[in-house]
Amino acid sequence: MLAGRLGVLVLVLGAQSAVAQNRIAHMTAGTYYTCVLTSGWDVYCWGRNSSGQLSDSTTTRGTPVAVLLGINFATLTAGERHTCGLTIGGAAYCWGQNVFGQLGDGSTTPPETPVAVVGGTRFAGLTVLDRQTCGLEGCYFASLTAGDRHTCGLTSGGAAYCWGHNNGGQLGDGSTTTRTTPVAVAGRMRFASLTAGNSHTCGLTSGGAAYCWGLNDNGQLGDGSTTTRATPVAVAGGIAFASLTAGASHTCGLTSGAVYCWGNNVRGELGDGSTTHRTTPVTVAAPAQSLRDRLRFVVDQLHRSPGDTRLREMVINLAATIRPASALPAEAERFEARARYAYAHATSEAGMLDAAREYLKAVDAAPWVANYYFDLCTILERANRPVAAIRACNFYLIAAPAAPDAGDVRRRVAGLEYAVERLRGGDLVHQVEVYVQQRGLPGLVADDVGVPDLFKHR
Repeated sequence: MLAGRLGVLVLVLGAQSAVAQNRIAHMTAGTYYTCVLTSGWDVYCWGRNSSGQLSDSTTTRGTPVAVLLGINFATLTAGERHTCGLTIGGAAYCWGQNVFGQLGDGSTTPPETPVAVVGGTRFAGLTVLDRQTCGLEGCYFASLTAGDRHTCGLTSGGAAYCWGHNNGGQLGDGSTTTRTTPVAVAGRMRFASLTAGNSHTCGLTSGGAAYCWGLNDNGQLGDGSTTTRATPVAVAGGIAFASLTAGASHTCGLTSGAVYCWGNNVRGELGDGSTTHRTTPVTVAAPAQSLRDRLRFVVDQLHRSPGDTRLREMVINLAATIRPASALPAEAERFEARARYAYAHATSEAGMLDAAREYLKAVDAAPWVANYYFDLCTILERANRPVAAIRACNFYLIAAPAAPDAGDVRRRVAGLEYAVERLRGGDLVHQVEVYVQQRGLPGLVADDVGVPDLFKHR
């Protein structure tokens, strides 16, 4: 995995040196515990361990402890007392409390070690996922989200599946029956992202439409009622959101110009200046912001969710409206210089990936700079990471749609997409291995192994 999903170096007070010496690729927090994924594929957790959510036999850990999995995870997610990880190949593993089947292994027995969701076997091709097909044989998941006592996964084709506690209909399958294996969310909708609260779940479509399901006693579904729903309902108002996040019993959404929240407001969590529960979205009160202040705010949100395409597009478009243009941060220039040096001296795929790591740092510092995405596309293509290269080139086209070379870049993307389509025509690993053997391509691996989530999926 390239260092870090545009992450930041996080040094936890008292952390083991193994954590301190690695770049943190992903972090997730449950109830009284935290887990991180490093750029070296290692998982570390600390805090409360009452149900094995740290994956060891202790009760509490005041400093990070390694979760000995032997599994390469792309991302992690934490619930109240259970933790789940998603591998780069789309397999889901969970550990911790399993009273309500939230680990998805077909039982309610707490395991001693992480267990694969629905047995860990997976369908061979992505065509099945595009038809929103997933069964007890398993699924390729593109993302996971953990609620209080339930878990949901999103396939590469945008189909949503949930498992675990279902007292409020938070699994979205039309029932309130607890499930120990994944069940499809009703309606056969395609989502771009999912977020889970205590007993409700929300999904965001690629067009920005928000849908929620589950417990609705405080209006957290946002449909104008307090009626619990066991299937998805549209959030009222027809607002196009860039991202959603669910709290315990409230939900918030971010648009290009505002933040909206709805649901429980007993402690002012909706930010509208009151403590009144809201059953439809209300605007979060905010001081007047200049365009530069807004850009800094959205960039900060992007750093928290670096894989969010709509946020990245928002940064690029907002930066284009600021005159004079925002100054390039010094650290971005420094990382660009390092990347150019690494690229100029790269003699292998590993060298190209080193250059890509430095460019990712430059993008992190100045995510609106078009040329960074163009150069990153070139490097990732030469490093045999076609899916990641496509993502980078597409961001370049968003940032510089009228550039003289825009037509060439579009044709370049079309060629890369054709190559990826051919590679994914059958069993991923087998097809890629055959392709590599026939054409002598060094190091080409299925689904761009080693590339951060920013340039994968969605």
